Amino acid sequence: MLQRFRTLFNLPSIIRGSIAKGEYDLAVREYRKAKSIVLPSHAQSFAYAKLFLLEVGILKRVLEEVEKVMQEFRMMLFKSMEDPELDLADLENIVRLLLELEPSSDPVWRYLNIQNRRIKSLLEKCTSNHEAQMEMLHNKIRDRSKSDARWRQLQEDSTKLVQSTFRDFDESNILRSFMNDAIVEIAKTCQALEGKESAPPAAVRALHGLYFDITKIYILRLCTWMRATTKEISPDEMWSPLTTLERNKSPYTISCLPLVFQSTIISAMDRIDNLIESLKNETIKYQHVSEHIQEIQESVRLAFLNSFLGFAGYLERIGSELSQWRSNKENNPLQNGYLHNIEKELSTSDGGCAAPLSDFHRKLLIVLSNIGYCKDELSHGLYCRYKHVWLQHRDDDEQNADMRDLVTSFSALEEKVLGQYTCAKSDLIRDAAQIYLFGSGIQWGGAPTVKGIRDATVDLLHILVGVHAEVQQCSCYICL
Repeated sequence: MLQRFRTLFNLPSIIRGSIAKGEYDLAVREYRKAKSIVLPSHAQSFAYAKLFLLEVGILKRVLEEVEKVMQEFRMMLFKSMEDPELDLADLENIVRLLLELEPSSDPVWRYLNIQNRRIKSLLEKCTSNHEAQMEMLHNKIRDRSKSDARWRQLQEDSTKLVQSTFRDFDESNILRSFMNDAIVEIAKTCQALEGKESAPPAAVRALHGLYFDITKIYILRLCTWMRATTKEISPDEMWSPLTTLERNKSPYTISCLPLVFQSTIISAMDRIDNLIESLKNETIKYQHVSEHIQEIQESVRLAFLNSFLGFAGYLERIGSELSQWRSNKENNPLQNGYLHNIEKELSTSDGGCAAPLSDFHRKLLIVLSNIGYCKDELSHGLYCRYKHVWLQHRDDDEQNADMRDLVTSFSALEEKVLGQYTCAKSDLIRDAAQIYLFGSGIQWGGAPTVKGIRDATVDLLHILVGVHAEVQQCSCYICL
């Protein structure tokens, strides 16, 4: 009995030592030994042990200590089941130990629950990571799309800017010697190759084709520049009449605009004339070029005529804008049926002609002079100067038709602007007559100050009122 109890007293330390050494099977055997000593299987031994324990209370504390150690051991086994890197053999050993310690428990189900919670947490973490990464990806995609859009816009703006810059550079340098020098160099190369027997005929033909194409493109660009420059110089009207020497003793009092237009046409047509003459020399060697030269000559003729028509259209627009300005000025001044503003604009110390309206009439006269100069002098002079460029393949009727069209266009425009000027003058005379008749005390040149109809009418009304009063008074006496 004492030996058995002595063994029982040492069980807590023995079991704890076995667990610390990893001898789990030995710890389980010691625990079973403790249970077999304290709790015999037969009822008489159990009653005897109970009686003995009641007498020796210290044994109860020993058993509690053993159960505490084994409970810690079970918790350690359960905790080890949560290790994600647990080996399968170790898992089987832990399940076996738990079943031996507590047969009524289900360690496999507990392990499955642990793995379920672990897998669920991993899936939740994976889901949250996936959502975070997708959010980051969407943000990157949005940023990338915005960046791509900005980059595309920058490329488009850069392309437009570069094209505009090169176009402006091209237009501003079209009269420089770059293209002309290049064409001359190509012509020299053609002549050099033609003089050599070793030159391949195909290379000579290709070089001649290049020479013709570049010359044609340059001529067409000059035609385009001539028309475009006509539109650009149009807003440069200064409304200052030129002197007789500046306008080459022309009887027309013109402004600088027709001379600027003339300079533009001459600059382009002189170069076109030289280029076409060089192409005509090629027709002696290559007959198939003559048809293409006729097309170029027709394009030059149309560009020349359209430049004049465009300039005439701009002069017409100037006259229309001046007439519209006059109409707006005349529609504003009426106030309560009186002509106060008209009197302010028209009544001046030198005869009733205000500065704005006199400037308007002067501008209309300048427009008329510009139209007459273009019709009678500029169009005839330039057409006769450059008609040899395109008239080799045209008969006399076609030659005269171009000038008739130009003269007809400028004549119709001249009649229209002259009608506007006549209408403006008639309105000015009408307004002046109204002021002369209805306003008194206005000095007109060296004439004496006149007394308007308005004051004479008021004096007449006074006389009529007085006569009416006397008649009324006499009628009272007659009735009596």
